[in-house]
Order: sequence, then structure tokens, then C-alpha cells
Amino acid sequence: MNKFSLMLFFLSLFNMGAKELGAKEIINSADEEILFSYDWRMNFELREGIYHPVLIRFSTDKSLHFINLCNDISWRYKISKNHAINVTSPQITLVGCQEEMKLIEEEIIKRTPGMKKYKINKNGNEFNLIIFFKDGGEWGLKSQKK
Repeated sequence: MNKFSLMLFFLSLFNMGAKELGAKEIINSADEEILFSYDWRMNFELREGIYHPVLIRFSTDKSLHFINLCNDISWRYKISKNHAINVTSPQITLVGCQEEMKLIEEEIIKRTPGMKKYKINKNGNEFNLIIFFKDGGEWGLKSQKK
């Protein structure tokens, strides 16, 4: 194999890799579009058998809002190409809450900075969002139309 053929061979390998990266970016863009298009519902257990729904909203302005709580809780977020989530700059109002709600809010405030990455799965007509945390924990959420 001469130098020119070898160079073409490596160039073709590079182009194949670039196409694969392009496909991943499209998938990521589609995932981000899904993130923005829905609210994401999870249920926190207040006491045995009684749950309180909390919604998470990823906004196109890169803010992450927790909805259906006593206080307004939001963060700034950034998503990388490998589905990594980085959250910063919490914004939290401080209104008194019932003890059960206060515990949910404390859990959200404690866990959110530890977000590591996310995964979206399609389940029939809805999507499931799994948020993975640096400590190995995870939150499972279901899509809900805004």
C-alpha cells in the first residue's frame, strides 16, 4: 500500500467516525427537544402509601424548575453531548411549608447538585426520563404534556 492509499484509508476511517458523531449529535438534539417539550413527573412519598407529585421542567433558557412545591426552586443547567448534566446557581424562595413538603424540598435541594447524566426511553406514547446521580442514585420520571 503506497502513502497515498494509506492516507485515503485513514481519511475514510476519520470520515466514518465523523458520521457516527453526527448521528449521536442528532440523537442528543432530539433528546434535548424531548426534555424541553414535556414536564417530567415523579412522586415523592409523604408517608406510607401517600405520594406528592413534583414536576421538573427543563426550559430552553437553560433553567431547571421544580413545580408543585411550597417554594420556587430552580437551577441553571448545561447538557453535554454525552447526556451529562451540570447544574449551578440555585434560586430558592424561603416560604414556610408543612413538614412533609419541607422534607421533599430539602431532598431536592440536597440531590440536584449531584446530577450526573440522563437517559430518555420511549414507553408507548410516553417517555421515561432517568436522571443519574454522582452517588449512584437515580430519579425515574414520566413525561407529562405542558
